[in-house]
Amino acid sequence: MRELDPSISVLSPVRAAPAKAAWALAFGLITALSSIGLMACSGLLIVRSSLRPPVFSLAVLMGFVQLFALSRAVARYLERLAIHDAAFHTLTSTRLAVFRAMSRLVPGGLGAHHDAEITRSAISDVDALEHLYVGVLPPLVVGAIAGIYSILLAGLIVPGAALALAAGLAIATVALPLTARRLAENPQRLLEDALQARHRLLVEVTSAPLELSTSPRLDSLLGELDVTDRTTAKLRQRLARRRGAVAAASVLVVGGTILLMTRLSAAAVNTGALAATSVAVLPLLAMAAFEVTAAMTPALGGLPEDRAAQQRLEALLSMPSAWPDPSHVVHDVATADTAELTKVVLGHDGPLAGPLDLVISPGSRIAIVGSSGAGKSTLLDALAHFTPPWAGQVSIEGAPLDELTGSQTRSRVLCVEQDPHTFSTTLAANVHLARPDSTDAEVDDVLEAVGLGARSQGQASGIAIDELGGNLSGGERQRVGIARALLSSAPIVLIDEPTEGLDEATAERVIAELDARLKDRALVIVTHRPADAAAMDEVFELSASGLARLR
Repeated sequence: MRELDPSISVLSPVRAAPAKAAWALAFGLITALSSIGLMACSGLLIVRSSLRPPVFSLAVLMGFVQLFALSRAVARYLERLAIHDAAFHTLTSTRLAVFRAMSRLVPGGLGAHHDAEITRSAISDVDALEHLYVGVLPPLVVGAIAGIYSILLAGLIVPGAALALAAGLAIATVALPLTARRLAENPQRLLEDALQARHRLLVEVTSAPLELSTSPRLDSLLGELDVTDRTTAKLRQRLARRRGAVAAASVLVVGGTILLMTRLSAAAVNTGALAATSVAVLPLLAMAAFEVTAAMTPALGGLPEDRAAQQRLEALLSMPSAWPDPSHVVHDVATADTAELTKVVLGHDGPLAGPLDLVISPGSRIAIVGSSGAGKSTLLDALAHFTPPWAGQVSIEGAPLDELTGSQTRSRVLCVEQDPHTFSTTLAANVHLARPDSTDAEVDDVLEAVGLGARSQGQASGIAIDELGGNLSGGERQRVGIARALLSSAPIVLIDEPTEGLDEATAERVIAELDARLKDRALVIVTHRPADAAAMDEVFELSASGLARLR
């Protein structure tokens, strides 16, 4: 599969699948021209047949009618097949590009972008491209070419008819859609804002269903969601009314143009410029031209919304990473097992804590303590290659993280966040992610070690976890992350609050299992629990001035 250029544009199908796009356009033109030819030949055949000439004299016309009828049906099928093939090929590449961008951005955070915006871009906006590539661009290109062809053909039959048909087509396919677009701009913008607000509310409601079920905040959120739904419905109705009015005006223009073409044909017959048997050709030609170009009106009407989705995707793909990967790999850290902080100053928008100096060697047992907001989690983020330090250098086996890719670092450094993400699959599958080549027995072993063995009993693959881990408590989700750490082979393990939400007995068991099972691997924990810190060999307190060794 050809890789898609990082920028998403209206030419993406052509760049991603040029042959498929070319065939789609060719079959689309054959379909349009066959429709025009069929209508013109049918009209000529009907009028000539009414004069009862010898059947043999109609054979050529009947042959063309059959040819155009068959070619239109076959070309239409092949055009739909080709354009969908090109569009799906492009959408596949686009979705891969979006997920690559997310995997590049998520470790360092998404900045001011709300999770709902990213979710919408990854799902809805990519789906909107299908409409752009299938329902918008082909009708515009084919309609424009077929319209020009119809005008030229009408001019060859009756010179004055070309101007009349051109005016009718221009009004119906360009002027009215542009008017509709202008009328829809404000409601469309308001609708986009309302849909964005609705999506954010839905994410907030579904992200913590158990907590919200007992909170008065739920009623407020549902009320806001109801208001947003009503607003969205009203805006959709406003858009529909305006588009309906434009559609009605388009019908009047089409009817008026066909009547004008009829009068021009009759006048040409009266003057002898046109044979009487061809009197129906121009009106039927106009009908065919409007039929072919009719798809341009809804295409132009939906273009702003599809373009907005395309621009949001472009913004996502061009969003800079918090810690960009180097242009090329210069270090091999496949066997690295030591990390070091050298004069590191933590911070995002400004210095937060530091300078820090710390060496994490194989077998280290280090606890980082300090007040809330001191930068403990930020320290782990810097070690895990999530967000860069404000100043100083973080390195693995002497290789600065600035000169390593994120995947290189995270193959040697595993970070378990305070609230690990769980996927909507089985408990065992969630843990299995840490080391895909692990066996079921190994997964069951680490689940038993962190006290989740009972939760996976009775099913070979473990219990099913619902979306966002809603049927797991906070402590159980944390233990899923610790089970991943035990199963992984990373030589350096970082854990943020490993015993948060656990009772004393379970907390002691988890810390003991970590110490015993990680053996010669390094372990760094961030904790507020004195007992956890006491179980470590080294304890450092983090403050604005740096790291102070307590033991």
